[in-house]
Amino acid sequence: MHILLIHQFFLEDQQGGGSRWNDMARIWVQQGHSITVLAGGQHYMGVSAGAVRKSLWDQSINGDGVSVIRCRGQKYFPKRFKERLWGFLRFAFLAGYAGLFRVRNRYDVVIATSPPLVLGTVAVFLGFFRRVPVIFEIRDLWPESAIEIGVLKPGLLVSFAFRLEKWIYNRSSLLVVLTPAFGRWLLERKGIMASKIRCIPNAADLELTRALVPSFHRERFRSLHDLEDRFVVVYVGAHGMANNLGVLLNWAEKLMDTPFLLLLIGDGREKESLMEEAERRRIINIRFISTLPKRQVMEYIMASDMGLSTLKPLPIFHTIFSNKTFDYMACRIPVLMTIDGISRELIEKAQAGVYVDIREPERMEATIRACMAEREKLKIWGDNGYHYVEKYYNRRHLALEYLIRIQSVVATPK
Repeated sequence: MHILLIHQFFLEDQQGGGSRWNDMARIWVQQGHSITVLAGGQHYMGVSAGAVRKSLWDQSINGDGVSVIRCRGQKYFPKRFKERLWGFLRFAFLAGYAGLFRVRNRYDVVIATSPPLVLGTVAVFLGFFRRVPVIFEIRDLWPESAIEIGVLKPGLLVSFAFRLEKWIYNRSSLLVVLTPAFGRWLLERKGIMASKIRCIPNAADLELTRALVPSFHRERFRSLHDLEDRFVVVYVGAHGMANNLGVLLNWAEKLMDTPFLLLLIGDGREKESLMEEAERRRIINIRFISTLPKRQVMEYIMASDMGLSTLKPLPIFHTIFSNKTFDYMACRIPVLMTIDGISRELIEKAQAGVYVDIREPERMEATIRACMAEREKLKIWGDNGYHYVEKYYNRRHLALEYLIRIQSVVATPK
C-alpha cells in the first residue's frame, strides 16, 4: 500500500519537535508499505526544516525510508497571524500541485493531519482527482482553539473556517482524533456519525527510550551539563501564546532559595521575551535551551527529576493530551501537570505525578517543595507512568492499529 501524507510540520531527520508522524511512518515502512509525505520547509516553533533551496520542491528519502517532498519558500515560520495564514495557504497550493504532478507512484489513500485546517481541502482535492479515500486527522480543535487563545476574532474568517471544517469532515472517509474528548466533541457538537470517528492518541516512543537506557549514565550527564545537586524540572516544547510559560517565571523566582532548576527546551514566538524578562528580574534558576534532536531531548528528560506539562487554563485545552507528557512517562520521570481535563485524568489514573492549578502560585511553590522532600514517591510515580504507557500508549501498537484502520478504508468501495 502506498500512503500519501500531507503534514506541513513533518520533521527532518534528527530535528526536534513533535515526532508522532515520523515514528508512525517509520513503523509503516517496516511493515512493508511505502509512504510519501508532502511537507513544509518551516517548523511551527519558528526554525527552518533544513536549508532553504532555490527550488520550490525538494524530494529525498529520509533515514527511515520515507519519501519526503518538501515545499520550500519561507526560511522561518512567521510570528504574525496574517503571515502564518498566508504561509498555510501557500503550502496548501504547493502541496496540491506536488500531489498531482510530483508524486511518482499511484497512492492508495490520502491522509491530512491538521492543523492547519486548510490541509483538509488539499486532501479532498487530491482524493477526488486520484479517486482514492481521504482520512483527516484532527490534532487540534481548530478553529475553536484559535478563538479561545485570542488568535481569531469572530467574523467572516471564523464563519468561513467553520463551513470549511464541515465540508472537509463530510468528504472524508475517516476522521482520526487524538483524544476521546475530541471524539465526543465531533459527535455532540458537529453531528458526525460515531462510525466515522476513530481515536488514535499520541503515545510514548518506548523503542527510543529502551535503546538509550543501556548507554545512558544519568550522573555523568548531569555533571557534564551542570545539573548536579539540582532539583531539575524540565519543560519540552513550543514557547508560544498557548503555552503560558510567562507564569513560570513567578514561581521560579519564589524557589530561588532551593536547589530548584527549570529547564525550558524548545523555541517559539515568546521565547525571546521570556529570556529578556528572566534576565531583567535576575531569575537565575531558569535555563533556556534551543530545540534539540529527539535523542538529546530524551537524555535531558531522563536526567531530570520531573517533567512539566503546561498550557493556558482554557476549557478547550481540557480536551487534549499534552504530547510531552508521554515522553516524560516513557523516561520514567513523574509529571508535574498543570493542564486540567483529560491530561490531568491521565496522570491521576496512572498515578504518575501530581496536578496543580498554575493560577495558584503559592500552591505550585508548596507542591514543588514537597516533591523535593519525597524522592521515593517521585520514583514510584515515574515507574507507574512507564508501566501505564507501556500497557496503553505504546506508539508501535497504536501505529499498527492506525494501519489496520487505513487498510479498512482502502478496502471499502467508494
